[in-house]
Amino acid sequence: MTTKDSMNKYGLLGRNANQMTIILNRIERQLGLSVLPLPEGLRKDDWAGIIMEDTIPTFSTYFPHKVTEIITPEDYKDGWFLIDRNLPEGSIVLGIGDVDWQAYKTDSRYEKFGILRYAIDIYSKEYALDDIALTATGTDMMSLFSAGLSVYLEWEFPNKARLVSVNGTQISRFRPFPLTIYLQHPGVHTISATMMESFMKLAKADVATAIYQVLKYYDNFDTVYSSLSLQIDSLQDWTNRRDDIIRELDEAHVSTANDAYPLIMTV
Repeated sequence: MTTKDSMNKYGLLGRNANQMTIILNRIERQLGLSVLPLPEGLRKDDWAGIIMEDTIPTFSTYFPHKVTEIITPEDYKDGWFLIDRNLPEGSIVLGIGDVDWQAYKTDSRYEKFGILRYAIDIYSKEYALDDIALTATGTDMMSLFSAGLSVYLEWEFPNKARLVSVNGTQISRFRPFPLTIYLQHPGVHTISATMMESFMKLAKADVATAIYQVLKYYDNFDTVYSSLSLQIDSLQDWTNRRDDIIRELDEAHVSTANDAYPLIMTV
């Protein structure tokens, strides 16, 4: 892989460039690494790889990249809809959210009920007194199986989903429907600005950990000339803080701060 390809892979070129460069500059300043000669593979140009491979997968577990895709009949195969056919190449699906039920129910093309209704059975019989008595019962049954109340979303890892009714009947087999999908962030450009400080803390800890795990073997190393002291206490401190940072993300992701997490609020 050429240097240019490597830089582009880790977001140092193109639309990620400014954000990733700012993150690397902040980490360098805050950890005081500009004066420390680092070995090959741990220099500043290598930190973007650490962030993409360590920080982003962990951060995405708690605050994923949320997208909405229109799932169509063309995506149907062997009883399931393949939800990743129209996603950008390289997308990593972490899970699914829910159907946009408001759009689903207001579109007249969508099935409204999770049961089969045959119009010929309704219109071919006479309308007698017992039918009047059963009207309320029929209405109750229809409301029970209403798509707004009884449609369930099933998911099979990693890329299959389908809609079924309360009685197990698959619906929307021939109709499109909008589906929320959770992805791993493809880069730092999809991370919310309001979450950037939390992301920065994790990125700083990951970079510090990667450097510390190598340099700790050379700290206070005795040579024939002198004792080598690298003063890497700050790196060790951030390495030790990583578990606490992940714990903070875990606690924060089940809250209104996370728009990718479905919540029901009652008063």
